[in-house]
Amino acid sequence: MILSQLEERLPALYFASCEDNGAVPYITSPPGRGKTSVIKQFPNIMKQIDPGGSYGLIVLNGACLNIGTMGGYLQFGPLVKGKPTSLFSLPHWWWTKEGKMMEDYDGGILFVDEADKMPPDESKTAGEAAYDKVWMTHKLSPGWAVWFAGNRVQDKAGSNKQFSHLINRQREIAIRDDTESWKTWAERAHLLPEVITFGEAYSQWLFQEMPKDLAPWCTPRTLHQAEIHLKALMRAYNDNKLPTDPTVQEELGGGIGPGAAKDLIRHIREGQDLPTYEQVMAAPKSAPVPVKPDGRRLMAYRIADRLTKPDVKGAMDYMDRYGDEFQAIFARMAIHKDYEFVFDPAFGEWCDKKAHLIALIERYKNASKH
Repeated sequence: MILSQLEERLPALYFASCEDNGAVPYITSPPGRGKTSVIKQFPNIMKQIDPGGSYGLIVLNGACLNIGTMGGYLQFGPLVKGKPTSLFSLPHWWWTKEGKMMEDYDGGILFVDEADKMPPDESKTAGEAAYDKVWMTHKLSPGWAVWFAGNRVQDKAGSNKQFSHLINRQREIAIRDDTESWKTWAERAHLLPEVITFGEAYSQWLFQEMPKDLAPWCTPRTLHQAEIHLKALMRAYNDNKLPTDPTVQEELGGGIGPGAAKDLIRHIREGQDLPTYEQVMAAPKSAPVPVKPDGRRLMAYRIADRLTKPDVKGAMDYMDRYGDEFQAIFARMAIHKDYEFVFDPAFGEWCDKKAHLIALIERYKNASKH
């Protein structure tokens, strides 16, 4: 399954996992592929399925769990027929990042990430929570389900073997690499246009095989970290131009590996020879249009990334000089940047004149009704 399919299946997988004897999802992939990023969209996705409902998400790191942090502290409970009982206090993670307790929601997912790294006793305890909805001495609130994710044994990430009785009660979902799924996520996350087009053009780096010597290597996660670092450099030095000096390349290489860093810097430099946003808006009908497809793709992303409502007419005039593929990139990226463009008269009129964009706009308009 690819990440976009997992995102589509989240509601169905959730409903099934809430049922008695329903299979518990266990999502696997090599490191840094975006499993957790998709799961974090669960509350928003459920809003589209159940607009009046309230769904929460709690994420735990299985590698850091022990019996104490899993269940709270053992303490005296109420007397039963004159005899003392023991109960665990509520653990610190019983509250979501919104400050609400599990029972304050209609349902939710307790997501145990890095589950493959849990010690044996902790793995059994989490398994009971997943299949019987009982966590230590705590009953999970109605509508809550426990899900797992982890790496594969061959990924050399410190994975432990699973118990057969747990495997037999779960639904393993192996995530396959897919550039289109990553691109959709990258657009929604507003990554730099240069990084998005780099990931498209260099999928061999985006999904690089883990080096045998476990040196830094490129994955969707580490490429995102590189993008964050580039933005931080521009912010720190108050410069709108992406830096490409040797020190930056060395820094990026410490995260995505020297080979990927070299190609990323070269890709950024090639883009710096293209027209700027300001040059395009000053003369949209005569500003240069790149000859190479890679340059046109980058310009489509760039114009959308900087687009403001006063510039819509100029952007339309410029993008009219591009082919359908690049116009679709521009329209999709612009909507991801600012959803209100869907309802902008000039933007909508421009899209309505182009058959390949009508379905795109209608899909976003329909989504807004939820």
